[in-house]
Amino acid sequence: MSTPPPRLTQTCLLFVVLFMSSLSINAQDTVTGGFKGIVRHSQTGAAIKGAVIEIINQQTLVTSRVITDYQGRFYQGLLLPGVYLIRVSMPGFVTKEVNQRLRITYTGQVIPVPVDLDPAPAATTTAPPPAATVPIEDTDIRASVVTTDGRRSGSFSEDEVVSLPVGAITVTRTFDELALLLPGVAAPPQTLGSVSGPGVGAGVGSAGQFAVNGLRSRANNFTVDGSDNNDEDIGVRRQGFVALVPQPLESIQEYQVITLVAPAQFGRNLGAQVNAVSKSGSSKTHGAVYGRFNSSQLNAKDFFDSTEGNQTFSLTTTTGQPVLLNGQPLVVTNASGNKDSFTFGEGGLVIGGPTGLKNIFYFGALEVSKINASKEEQFAVPTIEQRGGFNTGASGFFRDPFTGANAFSIPGTRGGSAIFNLYPFPNNPNGIYGPNTFTQTLPASGRSVVASAKVDAHFKLRGRQQSAIERYNFTDDFREIPATGGAIFSTLRARVQTHNSSFFLNSELSSPNSTDRVFNQVRFSFGRTRLNFEDIPDRQFLIPSDQFPTTPFLLNAPLRFNVTQPVAAGQPNQGPVRLISPISIAGIPSTTTVEQELGAIGAVSMAGFSPLGVDVYNFPQRRVNNTYQLADEVTWSKGNHAFAFGADLRRSELDSDLPRNSRPLVTFNSSPRLILNNGVLRLPTSTDPNPIVRAEDLAAFGAANNFLLTLDTATANDTTNLRFNQLNFYGQDSWRINSRLNIHVGLRYEYNTPVSEANQRIENTFNDPALALAPGLRSFIGGRTRIYDPDRNNFAPRFGIAATLKPFGPERLTILRAGYGIFYDQILGAVASQSRNVYPTFLTTNFGGLRASSTPVTLSMTNPARTFIAAAPNTFVPIQLPNTLNTYNPAISLSTLIGVLNTNFPSALGATIPQRHMEMPMSQHYGFTVEQIVNRSLVLSIGYVGTQGRHLLRFTTPNQGPSSTIAPVSFSAFQLNLVQGSFQVPEIDGMVRSPNRLVAGVGTIYQFETSANSHYNSLQLEARARLHRQLTFRTSYTLSSTVDDVSDVFDLAGAFVLPQNSLTFAGERGPANFDVRHRFTYAVIYEVPQPKNKSALVNIFTKGVQLASTGSFATGQPFTVNSSIDVNLDGNTTDRINTTQGLVQTGNRQQPLVLTTNPLNLLAPFGQDGSIGRNTFRAGSVLELDLAAFKDISLAKNTLRFRVEIFNVTNRANFGIPVRILEAPGFGQATNTITPGRRIEFGLKYSF
Repeated sequence: MSTPPPRLTQTCLLFVVLFMSSLSINAQDTVTGGFKGIVRHSQTGAAIKGAVIEIINQQTLVTSRVITDYQGRFYQGLLLPGVYLIRVSMPGFVTKEVNQRLRITYTGQVIPVPVDLDPAPAATTTAPPPAATVPIEDTDIRASVVTTDGRRSGSFSEDEVVSLPVGAITVTRTFDELALLLPGVAAPPQTLGSVSGPGVGAGVGSAGQFAVNGLRSRANNFTVDGSDNNDEDIGVRRQGFVALVPQPLESIQEYQVITLVAPAQFGRNLGAQVNAVSKSGSSKTHGAVYGRFNSSQLNAKDFFDSTEGNQTFSLTTTTGQPVLLNGQPLVVTNASGNKDSFTFGEGGLVIGGPTGLKNIFYFGALEVSKINASKEEQFAVPTIEQRGGFNTGASGFFRDPFTGANAFSIPGTRGGSAIFNLYPFPNNPNGIYGPNTFTQTLPASGRSVVASAKVDAHFKLRGRQQSAIERYNFTDDFREIPATGGAIFSTLRARVQTHNSSFFLNSELSSPNSTDRVFNQVRFSFGRTRLNFEDIPDRQFLIPSDQFPTTPFLLNAPLRFNVTQPVAAGQPNQGPVRLISPISIAGIPSTTTVEQELGAIGAVSMAGFSPLGVDVYNFPQRRVNNTYQLADEVTWSKGNHAFAFGADLRRSELDSDLPRNSRPLVTFNSSPRLILNNGVLRLPTSTDPNPIVRAEDLAAFGAANNFLLTLDTATANDTTNLRFNQLNFYGQDSWRINSRLNIHVGLRYEYNTPVSEANQRIENTFNDPALALAPGLRSFIGGRTRIYDPDRNNFAPRFGIAATLKPFGPERLTILRAGYGIFYDQILGAVASQSRNVYPTFLTTNFGGLRASSTPVTLSMTNPARTFIAAAPNTFVPIQLPNTLNTYNPAISLSTLIGVLNTNFPSALGATIPQRHMEMPMSQHYGFTVEQIVNRSLVLSIGYVGTQGRHLLRFTTPNQGPSSTIAPVSFSAFQLNLVQGSFQVPEIDGMVRSPNRLVAGVGTIYQFETSANSHYNSLQLEARARLHRQLTFRTSYTLSSTVDDVSDVFDLAGAFVLPQNSLTFAGERGPANFDVRHRFTYAVIYEVPQPKNKSALVNIFTKGVQLASTGSFATGQPFTVNSSIDVNLDGNTTDRINTTQGLVQTGNRQQPLVLTTNPLNLLAPFGQDGSIGRNTFRAGSVLELDLAAFKDISLAKNTLRFRVEIFNVTNRANFGIPVRILEAPGFGQATNTITPGRRIEFGLKYSF
């Protein structure tokens, strides 16, 4: 690790010295809360000095004792949440007691406890005891009103956490769903998959838990009891794929979210501050055993579950031509099966109580969940006709596609047939992609174990109250992901294990009789995530690799050659389509597999169709990350000031094995057919035949736009060990100017050290002499010595003001609050992790196309994994070391290889790297809120909330995209003599046009940079109420607009992460992918009252009955319509349309868009960008209504609770983002739902 610069060291030492010596601190944190108040004479109003305040935790019976000062004030902090008995006594006065519930959600606000003491009767010499029964003061609604600063926040109590129905979407319960009930909180942008997990890459995990106030869903800070619970690699909670939270819901005391302008104690991320508070043990042993059950028999069928059985039928073309394999009908099976199977079971135990040692308590929880399930998935594959150039798969080439002259040949080359052999044949003509639909039923099971243990010890040191707390959380799970990123043959099994350990020492520093209360909290925590993905290979359509049979993530299939020929030149075949297998030439061993024909392949991308195989840039994937946190906070309450000063230091270790592009990736893109005219390529016109060369046309010709493979030149080791530190310091003052006005000011400083590789494996390449062979790369490295430069000027001021008015009387308060704050974020660990393939340790090569810019050559595919070059005169050796997957052959000098690349393959070398100057992402929070306490049970709130995001992460290609435009210019055929007969095989000559690269001699540079921005404005309304102790509800409405340049660092269902044009970013600013214009939510818990004069029968059905419900309605998320054609010729297929004429927005949630014209009419002129902006269109609205009902039966001192939950009560199909690629099958139609159909779940809980 590098030594920090002297100036930084001096700054850190200064903060530490100030931290250790200062007493100007506040007494609130994310784990504890406090009570404060003023004791007055009930008749004169005079302050009473010297009154004794006893604050007794009713769960543990631990007592704190304080004395009022000369102004009658008292304060006690560092109290755990729960119900407290507050006893106030003073000689000559009647002792007063009140029970109050302390919720520490509203950090920075201490619950006020005004106390008026009555003088004792004259005949009484001592204060009489209070009444035997002390009611609990209901402070939940009052406590939810912040009166000290401008923050916006919300929380959920223990009862709400376990009573409200959660798990509607995720099946397993997660308390993070509760945040979606708060104003300003929206669902994260829809991803390419249907799983919630911590995978790196599109389609293997969540884009975050939720988006708050227009800021990205990866920008929230997650803690448990105030200790770190973040996954530093991808910016989500430390979680698994089934175990979505670190401990069971039954072990949670409170769940809290600060959505705007959090105090200076909070930072690390620019979004919300999210904290879960765990339960503690009590003075008596209590616990519960519980279970839940759900199965497909209790659930409605998924909207897209076709349930057509496993019908077997002979394959035909769309016009009814039979398809024959070696003269026999080719049979396919529609694998949609019956209704998707699903069984879910969960069992758990919680228990807590005294350890037997004085004031030491324990609490433990264990929960096991298991899912046995299968999931129908539908994919888009080429039809028989599309498995030949220019739709000739069933007819053969009977005309020259470029001149229109009569021709005679089979539909494609051997290489083309090999590529199409990897795609299964369509098997479900009634599916969502019509005749292109391929349906599979895939495994989707999972299991999780979640455990939590906590020990609390309370003691006194020199008469001062102390507490020590240790908590440990553990999760272990696996999840079968049916389809990763919507790809065929991409089923994975994810295994995740997480650990979280946290130790707290809370200390009272001031003497018990001091009126200035000083406290200290020291916190140390450790968190770990261990993740591994296993390949679940398909053995129905695929076969093991010929060369690497035990190596995962490789594609191979039996080879079938389409030898269908026209009847004659100019006369298409209208009879059977002929396939033969194997390809047999006399005297030569038969070619039986795709790998024998093309070499090893890891993934295939054919624009407009579902990809094949997992993303080779992110798989295989194994990683372990560790985070160590040390935090200290001293707090001081003096007079009308509450000060805070502290430090939060974290160390992160990100170890991963992610061999990016270690398996070959072949891609085919659509593009305008460049026409050779007098030796110069020109763009096509409307009079030219076949003006577009589609991806399937190039595949049939065996001409790949990209054939990518990363070669390991040195280490045969793809692991990286990344390290960085987070150094955070803060100070703040909450000043109560008078009873009506409070001002809160704070300052936070954050410095995140640049990520470094522990062994300098990345950094050492920046000055490697081999850069002289690739000078183009040097211009992007820019003389750096680190992965990126440090950013040290991250000062984050916080300001809030709150005024309390009484225009409607002393109890019906009106609170006006305003706040402003700056917040900084992290650079995701995945940014540096994906930059591991650095030259010259790794060679990121692209053998797509040939250098044929001036003279046409025969188009073909060149797999780097099986390419030979001349290492010496008349000596050809493979680039890849034999019997290795991607190890560079040391027999070839690097200079020789680069010379060959520069001669034959345009722009073959590339890299992924962050921009050198990476400013920390930041946001500005600001808002104004008016809250009205209508009565003790009802609070109304209205507020304006705004945020601005700056320096947000984005992904670009500043040297243009990887794909060259392949221009077929002439058609001919040659005779191929096989054992099965002689066939005319098409031969296509063509030329290649590379993108106009700003830096010559180097190909695509994928660059992470912090150049994106966002802007959010909203009106937020909320009502919170508790009526007659039987009905608790909250409801909110948010009207908002979020505009940004890009919404994530991975591809989303609604938009690509790359811009249409990386050089201009024109048209990128638009609605965010998580923008929701209207969102309404509610949550209600209702305890059915006991009727008067109740009969025994009525009592059976009404006693102990409780109802709970949550609901939300939101307008749909935006999406972008893109073309599969590289219209602007920049090497990326991220082009947008140029007009909406001919595109009807239907208002139909299932099919929001209908195309009424030729797709080409919607595109920009070739060579130009589309003018229609990003995220112009919207998916359908989302309505989710969930209901839970409980029945409690008393069994002596214990309780048995029956529970039934109905998720998606209305069984509404909430459709996801539709197919948005203009030329793709099923364009404009939704292909999935983002919430399951109606589910009915039963539960049983025994509490003792």
